[in-house]
Amino acid sequence: MFTKAAQSARNCAEKSFKAQDLESAIKYADTAKKLHPQFDGIDQLLVAYHVHVAASKKRFNGETDWYAVLGGVVNASTDKESIKKQFKKMAIMVHPDKNSSVAAEGAFKLISEAWNVLSDPTLRKKYDLRSSPPPPPSYSKPSSSAPPGASFGSRACPRCSRPCDYEDKKRSSINCPVCVRRYAFRTSSAKPPASSCSVEAAGFSTPTPCPCCTSSTLCKHDNAEGLSVSCPNCPFKLFVQSKHAWGFSFSKRFC
Repeated sequence: MFTKAAQSARNCAEKSFKAQDLESAIKYADTAKKLHPQFDGIDQLLVAYHVHVAASKKRFNGETDWYAVLGGVVNASTDKESIKKQFKKMAIMVHPDKNSSVAAEGAFKLISEAWNVLSDPTLRKKYDLRSSPPPPPSYSKPSSSAPPGASFGSRACPRCSRPCDYEDKKRSSINCPVCVRRYAFRTSSAKPPASSCSVEAAGFSTPTPCPCCTSSTLCKHDNAEGLSVSCPNCPFKLFVQSKHAWGFSFSKRFC
């Protein structure tokens, strides 16, 4: 009774695989194994299915994960001899002469390609370099002669408004840990002359102070429409949204 049910589940698994429904194929194959654990060829069937599943999951750059294709027990640090042993183990399970599943031939081609790439030192190195995700960016603060723990004051991050300490006594830059960005500011001792900025096209009839920095220096509009202004005191361009509101657009001038 269980043998017939297991055979029926196996047949459903093969039909699902032909229909490219890998999830259902594995589900039916697992059912067949539960009904008849010693069912001939069921383990080989499952291995072949899992090879195809592994091949469908891509690495960072969209390439096939050849380490996963070989069973997921090898990685970039695994030596060639260990990879060879794993390949031979997989080959016995999925070779079409030993595995009657419709998935066997494709699975054998996949593990053979994995072996070709990972057994060649040059090909493997190139594969690892182009398919591994890049390391996270590192940010280091400029060196300062000030003693540890010295504070040079703080300034709100122009993007998230979080208070950030100045990096040096010149108070020329901050490094926001939330935005993971560094912002640099002008450090001229003399204040730039105030400029008139009557943004009539946006509905302003009086000069408009910069809402980003604490300076009272006025802004100079950038274009004929009068919709954008640039502050000479800070490195950010600002856009007028309405008569009573400002919107921020951070230019590419910060680091």
